[in-house]
Amino acid sequence: MPFCLRRKFAVRLVVPALVLGAALVTSVVPAADEKPPAGVVATLKGHTESVYAIAFTADGKHVVTGSFDKTLKLWETATGKEVKTFTGQTGHQNLVLSLALSPDGQTLASGSADNTAKLWDIPSSGHLREFVHADAVNAVAVSLDGTKLATAGKDGAVKVWNTADGKQLFNLTGHTGPVNGVAFSANGQILASSGSDKTVRFWDVATGKQVRQLVGHTERVLGVAYRPDGQKIASSSADTTIRLWQTSIAELLAQAQALIQRDPPLLTPEERQQYGLE
Repeated sequence: MPFCLRRKFAVRLVVPALVLGAALVTSVVPAADEKPPAGVVATLKGHTESVYAIAFTADGKHVVTGSFDKTLKLWETATGKEVKTFTGQTGHQNLVLSLALSPDGQTLASGSADNTAKLWDIPSSGHLREFVHADAVNAVAVSLDGTKLATAGKDGAVKVWNTADGKQLFNLTGHTGPVNGVAFSANGQILASSGSDKTVRFWDVATGKQVRQLVGHTERVLGVAYRPDGQKIASSSADTTIRLWQTSIAELLAQAQALIQRDPPLLTPEERQQYGLE
């Protein structure tokens, strides 16, 4: 095994100088014995490969990380102590690429290059369910009520699952390349996705219909995030830009209802292109 695969990797928590009392997670760097830079309050050591995904729990008391070493770890932010590791025979068998936490902090979702997404019970570290794509799972998102999981695949599919029984609710097709990001609106009614086809797309979670498509980036769109009130969405791209889009959940739902009530032949060519039907 090459020497580089045996290095310890670390996550650093820092306190920004201008934001007293708030902790930020910065870039993950190989752990070293040197004195940490000013502002670093904890260095979390334990992963043996690059740490690719990270998220705070809602109460801020823990951080969850996902690594190319195929594991996920839960850490105490106050002490930097590793609390538990999510791995084993039912764990991921390839790089961990994404993770998301349920709002109540009891469930962890993860996506991997092993073509699966998984749900984990945080208190017991137990594996709950597995969800399969045809290729790597680049992104995962959990709805605010915790009842739905969205997964974005390198296979170009966006899938919505019932977290209670693991059943697939929708296979959302429209992207013409890998899908790199997904995000639920605060009310859980709209799902946004970003893809290597340079688009951001919106889906009605109740029907699986695409209700809008945003075009503007000149390279693949790597991530997407809702503002908490749902009135704006941000997208990040390989074209080096971040775009903020004005959007209204009410408007998107109205568009979805209009699609349902009209037959496809009645849509104009422009509408069909807008909604990704051509």
